[in-house]
Amino acid sequence: MNDDPGKKSIRSQRLKKTGLVAAIVFALYLIVGFWIAPPLLKPRLETQISDLLGREVTIDGIKLNPLVLSTTISRLTVHEADGQPFAGFDTLYANAQLSSLFRWALVVREIRVQSPFATLKLFPGSHLNVDDILARLSAPAPEPEKKEGLPRAVIEKFQVVDGKMAFEDRSTPEPIREEMVPVSFTVENLSTLAGRQGEYRFIGVTPKKAQFEIDGHVTIDPVRVQGHYAITGISLSHYWEHIKDIVSFQITGGTLATSGDYTVALVDGRLNATLGNGTVALDDFKLVEKGRDDVLVALPTVAVKGIRADLPAREITVATVQAADARIKSWLAADGTFTLRNLLLP
Repeated sequence: MNDDPGKKSIRSQRLKKTGLVAAIVFALYLIVGFWIAPPLLKPRLETQISDLLGREVTIDGIKLNPLVLSTTISRLTVHEADGQPFAGFDTLYANAQLSSLFRWALVVREIRVQSPFATLKLFPGSHLNVDDILARLSAPAPEPEKKEGLPRAVIEKFQVVDGKMAFEDRSTPEPIREEMVPVSFTVENLSTLAGRQGEYRFIGVTPKKAQFEIDGHVTIDPVRVQGHYAITGISLSHYWEHIKDIVSFQITGGTLATSGDYTVALVDGRLNATLGNGTVALDDFKLVEKGRDDVLVALPTVAVKGIRADLPAREITVATVQAADARIKSWLAADGTFTLRNLLLP
C-alpha cells in the first residue's frame, strides 16, 4: 500500500524545516564561538584573575574553536605593583573531548603552556614580591554548608614547554639573579577520579649547567605524589654569592649532586613525607678565609649514601659517610679559639 502523496510532501517539508533549523543553530553556534564569545570573555577573565591575585592582569587575545572544543589564550601577563611583568605565558592551548558528554566527566585531551615565566624577588627584611598574593590566596574562605567532592575530570596531557624561572636576591648590597631555563614539565593522565594515577616529569637547567630532574606518579584522590629526584652540577662557589656578606669565609670550589626516592601524601589533613635511598656527593670542595688564597678546608670527595627520612616519625638515618684525602687547616688564635671555628660563625 503506497503512502499518500500529500503525507510524503508534509514529511518532506518537515525534514527540510528541521534541517534548516539545525543549519541555522549550527551557524549561530559557530558565529558565537568564533567571533562573539572571545571578545566578551577577554575582559571578564582579566577582571576575575586580577581580583583573585590583587594584581593587574592583561591578555592579548582569546580564540575559541567550537569545532574541536579548543581554547587558545595569548600572552597573559601578571604585573608587579610597579607595572613590571611578574609572571605569565606566551600561549595556553586547551582541547576538550566530546566524550566528556558520555563519560560523565570533563575530559581534556591536552593543555599546553608555551613559554611561561615567573620572577621571584627577595627584598631586605625577607619580604617577597609575592607576599600579597600569598596572603590573598591563603585567606580563609567561608565554610560551605555542604561539602562536595572534587569535580570529575581527566587531563590526558598537561605540558609546559620552554619555561623560564628566575630568582632575584635584592636583600644584598649587590643584587643577584638566578635563572632556570629551559624548564619543561609534563603530566599525563591526571584525574580527580578515585584511584586514578598519573605520571609527571620535570626538567630544569640553570646557566651554570646545574640540572634538576623529578619524575614519578601522582594521584589527586587521595593526594599522593611518589617518585625520584636527581640534582647534579650545583656549583657551591656560585651560590656562596648569596651569603658572602654575612660570613667570613669564601667557597672557591665544590660541585654538589643529590638524588633519592620520595613520597608525599595528605592523610586526614596531615602531611606525610618520606625519603629513601638518598645520596649526596660533594667533589672538589675548597674553603678559604675571605680575601685570602690559603685553603683551610679541602674535600676532594665526600659521599653520603643510604639517607632515609620519615616526617611523621621525625627520624633521619644515614647508612654511610665516606671521604677521601680530606685536609683541614686551622690554628689557635690569641683569644684561645680556633680560627676555623671563628670563620664558620656569622
